[in-house]
Amino acid sequence: MLSNTRLLFAGSRWRRAVFFGLTFALGAFIGLASAIACLRHTMIDEIRTLVGGGAVDIGFSQAMIAHHDQAVSIARIADTSTSPQEKNIAEAIISNQLIQIGQMRGWLEIWGKDELPKDYKMSWMLPTGKGDQVLWTSFRAMCGPDVGMPGLASVDEMTAFRKARGKQADVQFLQLMIRHHQGGLPMLRYAALNAESYLVRSLAYSEQFEEVQEIAWMQQQLSLLGEKPLPFRLADRLSTTP
Repeated sequence: MLSNTRLLFAGSRWRRAVFFGLTFALGAFIGLASAIACLRHTMIDEIRTLVGGGAVDIGFSQAMIAHHDQAVSIARIADTSTSPQEKNIAEAIISNQLIQIGQMRGWLEIWGKDELPKDYKMSWMLPTGKGDQVLWTSFRAMCGPDVGMPGLASVDEMTAFRKARGKQADVQFLQLMIRHHQGGLPMLRYAALNAESYLVRSLAYSEQFEEVQEIAWMQQQLSLLGEKPLPFRLADRLSTTP
């Protein structure tokens, strides 16, 4: 009888130990899950703070994705060029701008915004923004639902470029890309000065200097071919270092 009592007591102790052990493990798991969820929300909040998400951040990212997309298309056509110099710069443009497109898409996803703008009026570029207010006003006046962003190649220009060969192809690539970069510089300069997010300002700041250098190099190459850049209304105002 005593033996049976001891067995029952031992079994009861074992069950209690298992019960308390499972309860502790479950509590620890719930606590860990809560901590992970809390940490995740904290990290997301910190990322949102770093990335920003104001009107300039959003408008710039949406417009620049569309702008970069055509630059990549132009560079991919030139990537088949027989000129090593042009092929190198085309490859650099493709690599650099695809990376930036990925960054801006990621920011827009965090902000919960569409990838492309509803229109190209550039309403995010307020004339009262810091910097060259004459440039901001002039650039916005060149934008609109019918004309899109200044500097973009038209459908006819892209078609002619795809058909071009030899020197003609080299000249058209340089002309189209110079004007394309010139059209993007006002947006880059504005965002570098007026975006809320450090990440957006940093991207815009570094990209504008890179494009200024590329414009200078392409203008030199175009001159060696005996040709001139396509006209761009704001070219003189963009020639100064920001």
